[in-house]
Amino acid sequence: MKQLFEGTPVAIASEPDGAMRVDVPLNFSFDDKSNAPKPPLRAVMDKVAVSMARQASTKVHVATPGPPARGAAMRSYLQGRGVIGLRVVVLAPPPGDAAVTLRVVPGPVAIDKLDDKNLPPPANAFPGSRGAPKPAS
Repeated sequence: MKQLFEGTPVAIASEPDGAMRVDVPLNFSFDDKSNAPKPPLRAVMDKVAVSMARQASTKVHVATPGPPARGAAMRSYLQGRGVIGLRVVVLAPPPGDAAVTLRVVPGPVAIDKLDDKNLPPPANAFPGSRGAPKPAS
């Protein structure tokens, strides 16, 4: 993603927890008194949506200075690009922040295969369930 926006004012950084932080300067994100994302911010959100489609367990945290309706507009835009609304978390921006932030957060790793024979038996996990008489029907 970093290469896609090289030479633009978009800042992209990897974070210690594995998240990717994307900051778009506010003047490229929204017009004054408008909640509609401008084309540069939409271009960034398009790339984030494509990235999220490839990684089904990721979420994106969005934060934007200004009215709360801007975060809702960003969620709506991402939903229009196929991102499930539950995967978009709208946060309040840090005070004094002059950028829109999209933070793509990796989800838990799914278990593809579980090798049951290597697991210990569930001793006493279900007391009374073995050997107990079944109720008559």
